[in-house]
Amino acid sequence: MKKYFLLFSVFLFMSITFLFAQESQKVICNIPAIGDTLDKEERDFYSLLPNVKDFEWAVFYLEQNDDVTVKVCYLVNRKIEYKLYRNYMAGLQNINHYLEEVDKLSASTPGGEEITVYEKDNTVINGELISVSQNSILIFPIQDGVSLIDDNDLISVISNESIHKIIIPNPRNVFGNCLVSSYTGGAILGLLTWAVASIATKNESEQNYTPALVALIGWAIGTVITYFIISDDTEYEMVGEYDFSEFKKNARFKNFVPLYLKNIK
Repeated sequence: MKKYFLLFSVFLFMSITFLFAQESQKVICNIPAIGDTLDKEERDFYSLLPNVKDFEWAVFYLEQNDDVTVKVCYLVNRKIEYKLYRNYMAGLQNINHYLEEVDKLSASTPGGEEITVYEKDNTVINGELISVSQNSILIFPIQDGVSLIDDNDLISVISNESIHKIIIPNPRNVFGNCLVSSYTGGAILGLLTWAVASIATKNESEQNYTPALVALIGWAIGTVITYFIISDDTEYEMVGEYDFSEFKKNARFKNFVPLYLKNIK
C-alpha cells in the first residue's frame, strides 16, 4: 500500500512540475499600451474581454506560432478562477493595432470639462481637463484642428502644489436652469409672499387680488435670484493639503491614462 502511495505521490509531483514548467516556458507579452498585465481599468477602456464577468486581471502569452493566449483571472462566488482564451485576436500585432485605434478614437473625442486654473504666480490656464494624478493635472487647449496624439506638446502639465484655485464653468443651459429655479426659488418665494400678503390684507373678498399679485412678483424675483445662483461658476480654492482626486470626475480620463499620455505625466 505504501508503495502505491509513493508512486502516486511521485506521479503527482512530476505532473505539477511539468505544468509549472510549461507555464514558465511561455513568453509573456509586454504590450506597450498596457504592460504585461491587463487590469480592470485598462480592460474597460480598451473593451478587451468584455464578456468576462467579475474580471480581475489578465496576462497575455505569445505562442510559438505568434498567436496570443490570454490567461484571465476572475471571481466566481468570491473565489478566484482562471480561464485560457487561445488565439485571442490571432496575434500580438493585431492586438497592438486594435489598441492604437482605440487610442486614436479617444484622442479625437473630447470628454473632459472646461476648467480655468489660477496658479500661485498669477498664471491663468484654461482648457479641457484631461487627467488628474496625485502630483499634477493635465489641461489641453479647446480649439479646432488639434489632437491629443498629434499635438500633445500643447498639453499643460500643472503641478498640484502650484495651483491657487480652480474654476469650473457652469453649463449654460438656460432652459434647464430656468425650470429648476422656477420650481425651487420661484415657488418658495412666491408662496411666502402670498402668505404674507394674505395675512397683511386680512380681506376675504373675492375681488382682492393683492395676495395673488404679490405672489406673482415673489415668484419672479425668486426665479431670477435662484437662476443666477445655480448658473454661477463653481470655484475651488486650494487650501492646505487639498484632495485633487475629486476633480477626476471632471476629466476626460477619469481613472485610466492611455499610452500616449503616460510619458507626459
